[in-house]
Order: sequence, then C-alpha cells, then structure tokens
Amino acid sequence: NALIPVDKQPYEIPKNWCWVKTESIFSIVYGKGLSSKDLIEEGFPVFGANGQIGYYNEYMFEQPKALMSCRGAYSGVMNFSFPKSFITSNSLIIEGKNISIPAKFIYYLYSTLNVKRIVTGSAQPQITINKLKVFPVPLPPLAEQERIVNKLDNYISKLDEAKEKLEKVVDTYNYRKNLILYRAFTGQLTKNWRKENNISFDNWVNTNIGNVCKDVKVGIVIKPSQYYTDEKNGTPAFRSANVREFHVDNFDWVYLNPIGMKLNKRTIVHTGDILIVRSGNPGTACMITEEFDGFNAIDVLIAIPNKDKILSEFLCAYTNSPIIRDEIFANKRGSVIEHFNVRSYSKLPINLPPLEEQKEIIKILDSVLSKEKQVKEIAEKEIERVEDLKKNLLTRAFGGVLGTNDPNEENSIELLKSVL
Repeated sequence: NALIPVDKQPYEIPKNWCWVKTESIFSIVYGKGLSSKDLIEEGFPVFGANGQIGYYNEYMFEQPKALMSCRGAYSGVMNFSFPKSFITSNSLIIEGKNISIPAKFIYYLYSTLNVKRIVTGSAQPQITINKLKVFPVPLPPLAEQERIVNKLDNYISKLDEAKEKLEKVVDTYNYRKNLILYRAFTGQLTKNWRKENNISFDNWVNTNIGNVCKDVKVGIVIKPSQYYTDEKNGTPAFRSANVREFHVDNFDWVYLNPIGMKLNKRTIVHTGDILIVRSGNPGTACMITEEFDGFNAIDVLIAIPNKDKILSEFLCAYTNSPIIRDEIFANKRGSVIEHFNVRSYSKLPINLPPLEEQKEIIKILDSVLSKEKQVKEIAEKEIERVEDLKKNLLTRAFGGVLGTNDPNEENSIELLKSVL
C-alpha cells in the first residue's frame, strides 16, 4: 500500500529508488493559528503562506523546516523556515516519519514535483493533508538524499548569486535612465559638444511648456463610451493604457464610430504630437509616429510642439524626465498635482536649448538610452535562463540523473521498510 504501482508512476527513476505515497515516508501537520494582531516588531520569525510575515514571542521548532503553503493563491509553493521559527496554519510542515530526512531535501523535492495539481477550490484554493498524503514522491536512499542536497545547494547558491546581480541591473535601470535624462536637460550631457562648437550655455532660455507649444489640449472626457464601436467600423483611440514612457502600447484599443470622430475632430492626433498621461502615472509621455497618425484620444493630454522652438522628440523626453516628474509630484508628501490638466502641464518650466543643441541631445539620448534598455532586456532574459537552469537541475536531481546516484547502494525500499 505504501508503494505507487508501476503503471501509475509519473516517470522513470533509478532501480535502487522507489515511488512511494507521501504519507508512507513523511509526516504532515498544519502550523498553528496566529492572528496578524499578535505579530510583533522583534522576536522569532513567523512563516505564513508565502514566506516570513513578521515576528512572534514564541517559536515552534529549533531547526529549519520544509513548509508547503496550503491556503490561498500560494497553495503548493514551498518555503524553508529559519531556525527557531513559528509556523502559521497557512502552511503544512513536512518532515521524515520515524527517520531523519534532510529538510532541504524535502524542500527541493516538493519544489520539483507538480503539487499544484492537487490544489482544490478556485475562490479559496487549498491543499489538504488528505490530498497530500497520497501524492507520489520518488524516494532515493538516505546517502543519495544527502548528496542531492549538497550538489543542489552548491549549484543553486551560485545561480542565486548570479540572479541577484542580474536583478540589480534591472532594478537600477530606472535610476540610470533618470540620471541620464537629468544630465541631458541640465546641459551636462552636451557640455563637450558646446565647447567643441563654441556655443554658450547662456543660449538656453527659461520658459514654460505652454510657450513652446502651438496647443495643449485634452482628449475626450465627456462620455467617450457613447461613441464606442467595433474594430471593423471604428477608428482607434488612445487611452492612458496605450501611453507608455517613450513608446505606444499597441494593444487593447477602443474604437470610435464615425459620429464620434466627426464630433471630436479637435482631439484627433497627428505625427509629432505628444500624449501625456493625466492620472495613474501622470507625466508619462509618448510621441505619435506615422503608424498612429489620425487616431483619436480619450482623457490624455495632447501637446502640439511649435517646431520652430522645440523638437517633438525633445519635448517627449523632457516630459518623461525626473525634472518634470519632480514638478508633478511637487510637494514633499509626494501627492500629485490635484488636477493634472492643460493648465498645470502648460505652466511646467523648461530650460530650452537652441534647436541645434536639441538635436544633439536627442541623438545622444537615443544612443545611450537604447544601450541601457538593451542591457536591461539582456539581464531580464538571463534571469529567465537562470530560473530555467534551476528547474532543470531539480528535474535532473529527482529523476536520478544529476550524477550523484550510486546504483550499488541498498535499494531505498529497505529505508521504506524501516520507516514502516
């Protein structure tokens, strides 16, 4: 009864391993109930459904334990507690039955297997002890368990270290990008260019955005839905969701019928116009390219640059810069300008260089920012690759092909017998 019949074994394992039901080799218990009100600022770590959630004045176990989240969205996710921890009832505690099995082995084992398939309930997902009891697991001999843990710890620690460095590259992307933009619009980025061309920084003019635009207006705000139709019979219209930093998010459009387009000609956008988000993430801006010429706009600001004074690309980049973002989030509490509208955007200050220098700034920004973005995207892909390598390692480990198994060792069925 403890063994899994051959025809129901999920995959092939070494001949000195055996497939067993979880309850035959592991004991499973729920953690203890604990209210969030009982959590304190310092004490012993408390583990809930998705890792540590706080501290408590008691602990349940001296040694770390392998935990499985059993309630909510994280059902089936494995955690590994710290020494002297308190485990809440949102987690199952899994450990060897009548025998010392490494907690890390259990953690790695259930992290590898498809435990999600025994999650029940959609509104309130959960894994019950009864379901987990009969879940099949591959059981290697004890010595092989130790070798698996040692090898996985070694490899995974190196992968985690690499991932941490890659995540730092991704996490600092916005900082690096904002620093570049700040240097661009304070004249630092073109300092050498001005020197080479004998141009003075005094040529920059302090003004406001309204003075360098032919028009600043807002998209349709009064019941735009009355004009909605389907893609076949309508014209796409921008909403905040389509306006991203420096680019258009070309999906999830709404479409305006011919009447809506006729009644709202003023909000039709054209190549070179700048669209700016008003709420949610105010100040986020993109430039209209030929692909989107003739679309309409709903509840976003539309700035039409005066091309005798300012380049569209320059206004778009400046609007996305930390200089403008700081103006929008003007007070120290970080609250947004109450109504980010035509007037508030038009009044935003701008230190404007001559057109020739604007072109040079955009040229440098295009090069530097594209490289920074490329570095970020490479790092993101490498993070995915690291995760794939970890999954592959775990799969190999519990398929018996990690290179650690000794086929001459006593069959793990003897371990099972001793436990029973």
